[in-house]
Amino acid sequence: MVKVGGKLQILLPLLGFIFFTAFHLLKSDKSGAAQDVNSFLEQRLGELAEQFDTDGDGRLTEEELLEWYHVVDVEDKARELQEYWEGCEKDGDGRVSLQEYLNYMAFLKDEPGFILQAQTRFSAADRDTSAALNREEFALFLFPELSPDMNQLLYREEMQDRDSDGDGKLTLSEYLGLEEEELEDRSDERAIKQNIRYFRDYVDSNGDDVLSPSEILAWVSDSRRHLRDKVRDLVKKWDKNRNAVLDVQTEVIDNLNHFKEHELTQYGDMLFYRDEL
Repeated sequence: MVKVGGKLQILLPLLGFIFFTAFHLLKSDKSGAAQDVNSFLEQRLGELAEQFDTDGDGRLTEEELLEWYHVVDVEDKARELQEYWEGCEKDGDGRVSLQEYLNYMAFLKDEPGFILQAQTRFSAADRDTSAALNREEFALFLFPELSPDMNQLLYREEMQDRDSDGDGKLTLSEYLGLEEEELEDRSDERAIKQNIRYFRDYVDSNGDDVLSPSEILAWVSDSRRHLRDKVRDLVKKWDKNRNAVLDVQTEVIDNLNHFKEHELTQYGDMLFYRDEL
């Protein structure tokens, strides 16, 4: 005991000195460490952006950004599919019944139209009419936009949600989900303006402020339409010189703080945790 105590008498001051020195070194080097992390992340972000800069010109076009979004979207859907599959497929038969899905989503059972929409989608995805979905069919059930065979289903869902007067067409106000009077009152709001501009620029092909059945079907058939919306929003926000592309260095890497918390990097996961990008 005396011998151990003697060692402690020597070690304690030494440990205290080490702790004191380390504390002050860390404190003084805090900004340097943060700078090293940022340099690492900038390098990773640059490498990631370069993968989608297919022509190597140091700029990302809307189509190149769309491909980046698509790659991330595919991975996100794969994770979501796995999550739902594990939550629904409880009996180990390799299939999901409608009831298993409804049990898993019981918290939505009182939402208007939820059960009817689930039944309709389930029937459309059940290609072998077995009253249970294999994994491929279940993916179509969750993400009907993945297959052109489901376009008619998507068309019907959109019309059920938006066509308030049942005339088979969508006016601007129906597309936006607003009453005519509400649209007039809110037409100066920034988000409403953006949605109106998108409607007129990309959806209403003949410019009459009314979507015909063919225009609606073309709109819902674009499996990447929600990604295109995100690309346009991204370019609009960060394209500082207004040349319709993003410069990899000045408009992507230099905006590290934004992109490391953005879905394009899976909120930083693709920068921090990937051995290979």
